[in-house]
Amino acid sequence: MRVMIVVPSADLVEQTYDALIMFGISAGRYSGDVKELDATHTVATWQSLQNHPEILIDQDYSCIIIDEAHGARRQCYSKASS
Repeated sequence: MRVMIVVPSADLVEQTYDALIMFGISAGRYSGDVKELDATHTVATWQSLQNHPEILIDQDYSCIIIDEAHGARRQCYSKASS
């Protein structure tokens, strides 16, 4: 099972990644210049997914967890209205 965890900032990518590694969970990051997609769990920023939505399809994730989902929705509305 592959899991994508979407967080609002690069700092939270690092914090979440560190927590997963601490518990022995296979994890990678997708943010800025770091593109680690070979782990079972990938932590990415909203912006990275907005810029590269194809990774959600190409990587065949079974589960997508969105941290601060209310903020993601707000960003989508803001982007759509501008």
